[in-house]
Formats: sequence, C-alpha cells, structure tokens
Amino acid sequence: MVLLWISVILCAFAIGFFFYQFYQFKKARDLTAFNKHFLLVFIESLACFTLFSITAGFGIKMWNNYQMSGGHMAMLFFGCLFFGVSFMGILEAFTLYFYKTNLDAKIRKIIKTTMLCLIPFAVIGLFMSLDVYAYYIPEGGFPFISGISFTNHGIVLQRGTGVEGFTIKWYALCILSGALVTYFVCDHHFYQEYKRHGLVDTMFVLVFLMGILGARVWYCFVLDRSTDFWDFSGGGLAIMGGVLFGAVSGIIFLILFRRYINLRHAMDLILPAVLIAQAIGRWGNFCNQEVYGSMTFDPSTVWWLPQFIVRQMTINGMMHLPLFLIECITNLAGYFIIVYAIGKGLKKHLSNGDLFCLYIVWYGLTRVVLEPLRDSSFEYNNSLITAWIMFGGGLAGILGLHLYDYFRWGKRTFIIKDDPRLNNPRNPYYQKPVEIKNNYERH
Repeated sequence: MVLLWISVILCAFAIGFFFYQFYQFKKARDLTAFNKHFLLVFIESLACFTLFSITAGFGIKMWNNYQMSGGHMAMLFFGCLFFGVSFMGILEAFTLYFYKTNLDAKIRKIIKTTMLCLIPFAVIGLFMSLDVYAYYIPEGGFPFISGISFTNHGIVLQRGTGVEGFTIKWYALCILSGALVTYFVCDHHFYQEYKRHGLVDTMFVLVFLMGILGARVWYCFVLDRSTDFWDFSGGGLAIMGGVLFGAVSGIIFLILFRRYINLRHAMDLILPAVLIAQAIGRWGNFCNQEVYGSMTFDPSTVWWLPQFIVRQMTINGMMHLPLFLIECITNLAGYFIIVYAIGKGLKKHLSNGDLFCLYIVWYGLTRVVLEPLRDSSFEYNNSLITAWIMFGGGLAGILGLHLYDYFRWGKRTFIIKDDPRLNNPRNPYYQKPVEIKNNYERH
C-alpha cells in the first residue's frame, strides 16, 4: 500500500514539475531550441513518471500478494517501463509540438516523429502489464472493478450498479478522456489553419454537455423507452444521440460566434476527430462488461488476444466477441483514413464538408456491420435503421455538396488579391472575391 501512495506522489510531481517548467520555457519567446536546463527537466520528468509506473505496478502486486513467476515479473517490469517512458514521452512531445511553435523546424519534426513512434510502445507496455495481472486474478475478480464508490461506510470497489454514495465510474472516465484527446486534436487542426489556439474552447464545453444530454435522450426515448431518464445509476448512453445533439449545437455556435470561419471546413476539422473519442469511449463498455457480441468462443482458442480482454469478455465459461475492441480499432482506422488518406491524398478533389460527410458514412457503415453482431441483451430496435440512414445521408451529403459547389462556383471567374492570406477561404482574413462580368466591368 505504501508503494502505491509513493507512486501517486511521483506521478503528480512528474506531471506538475514538467508543466511548471514548460510554462517558463514557453514564456521565453526568444528560445527556438532546447537549452540544457529544459533538456534536464525533460529527462527528470521522464524518470519520475517511469519510476511511478514501476512502483505502481509492483505496488499492486504486493498489495494483492500475487506470487508471480520470474517470467511474469520480468514482463511486468518491462511493461511498466515501456508504459512509463512512452506515456510521459508522448505527453512531453505533444505539449512541445502543440504549444511551443517557434522551435526550429528540424527539432519540431523530430518531436512529432518521436510522439507518433511512442504511441504503440505505450499501448504495448500497458497491455503487457495488464496481461500479467490477468493470470493471477482469481475467477471471482472478473469482471473487473467498474468504479469506486465513496459511501458512509468507506470506499467501495464497485463491480456493478446499486451502490449508494458518490461513484466514479471508469466508463465516465473513458468518455471524458476521449473528449479531452479530441479537443486537443481539434485545437491543433484549428491552429494549423488560423494560427491561434483556443478557437474551440467554449464550443468544446457546449458540445460535450449537449452530447451527453443527447446520448441520454436518445437512449431513453429512442432505443429503450422503458428507462427512466433521471435514473442515472443504471447507466445508458447512445453515441448516435450524442453525435447528433453535439453536432447541431456546434454548428449553431459556429454560426453565431465564429462567423469568420468557413462552417463546412470547420466541420471537416472537428467531426472526423470525434472517431477518436468514440474509440476511447468504447473501453468504457469493456470496463462495464457490456455491449459484447453474440458469437462465443472457447477462451483457450483465442490465446493470441491479451488475457485481460479474454477473461473480461468470458461469461459462463465462454468468451463473447469483443465488439468494443473491434469498434475501437475501426474508429481509429476511420480517423486516419478520412483525415490523412482521403483528406490529404485527395485534397484537390474535395469540397468543404466532404470529410464531415465521410465521418457520417464511416460511422453509419460501422454500425450497419456491428449492430447485427450484438448479443440479444444489448439489441435495440432502431439502431440498425438509424445506421442505414446515416450511411445513406452521408453519401447524399457528399453528392449534394459537390453539385452545389459546381453550379454555385464552378463556372465563375474571380479576381483575388495577391496576399496569400486572403487567397485562402479557410482563413479568417479571407475576403470574398469580386466577380467579373464578361465585359470586365466589376459590380
């Protein structure tokens, strides 16, 4: 137990120390490269967080008195080591890349490459650590603890619903984590376009709150009308409603308070990033042992999957299809395909709004494929219909945008000023070009 408290202190110190020193580094606008002091801060923070990861890993082992083999001890050590170094490295690289923009171009490229390369190592390290524990947790330890409740009788580790008191659910933390990651991604995309952070701050809070409200409304009044809207202890959120309410509120906000931003382009920057939030949020279903598939397997035949996933998805001796994992991978793949493969690769052939519509197409198609695979206890009558509507509506939206652009702008000629800032309709400094008549007289 002492090791766990030490690890918590180390974690808080490492992250707090880094951000305090980074704030000082950021204020020094003349610094375009690392100095020795900040390089030392970088290394110290990395070392402290890595030590936190290792002490936390072995603290959990000692607290539960797990008698591990030598191989599993080594696996736990290296898993915690990989996770500690990689996660803190990602956090540091992310912060530098996004908020210290006057660094030398070569250094920024190295930082970005480092950040992207460390992501798989962080995932591998975390999976290695969790996989070790899975072999020693007794059968009664599954499903995993889904939350912590603070009651009059003390702290209660929760594995279901019905516990009184203030409760922190891992499901909620997964949703919040996904939302925060998406916020930073969107903020970066807007910064790349408009050279200013904070354009989506207020909108993020509004969209997040409306998304939660919409997810609850959709679940209670569309999917499961028997559920009491105010009975939050039993859970129940539907992503489709969250996306709909969030998107509508975001569009209204942009129209009213961000008029200088092209609305369709803003939706291209925001909506595909929602796939990241959905990918992370699906791990909340894993924590709650819910929304799994109807297909079952003998746990011994899926040895290639991490054991903590196999055992969490094993019910009555049979493992169910882990739909949460499939959708997580599908959503992440969708983000990179839409934003980079299509958004970058086919940039010359796209209209503003295409990526927004492609998000609807991708998510609708994902739901069309996965909804029929759900276990009967998690089936909802209207989900498949809604998924087909999203898929068809997204395709119709792409076609409609291209036809609108062709007939609205395709046959016109414009005079545009030489200033490159004004030549980009996605820039807030953009000025609408002046149309020319055939007799070359302006009007």
